[in-house]
Amino acid sequence: MDEELLELSKKVYDLTKWNPNKNGGFNNWMRENVVTKSDKYSQAVCPRYTSDFLLDKLKEYEVELSYGQGNISKVYGWRAFSYHQIDEVSYIREKTPLLALLKLTLELHEAGVKL
Repeated sequence: MDEELLELSKKVYDLTKWNPNKNGGFNNWMRENVVTKSDKYSQAVCPRYTSDFLLDKLKEYEVELSYGQGNISKVYGWRAFSYHQIDEVSYIREKTPLLALLKLTLELHEAGVKL
């Protein structure tokens, strides 16, 4: 399990309650082998978000996602940024598009954007 994706997904879900499944169920991050006095089971933690889902949810916030390299640093990576009406452009560089979009969602929330 990718702990960073799980933690970011939990934060985004706690802030937004966005659920990718229209029927109310989740394609979930699961906590396996949760033990109670009478049983052992798997417990849903939060949705597994996809880049497509987050791009759709964030489209009204003028979000762009691209892959490239910086001219000076020559660092390759995914970039997610927003031109939404906030003081500064939110700009995130990450190794995957999903990580970039999850972090951008959190940054927009911290900047006071109502998601």
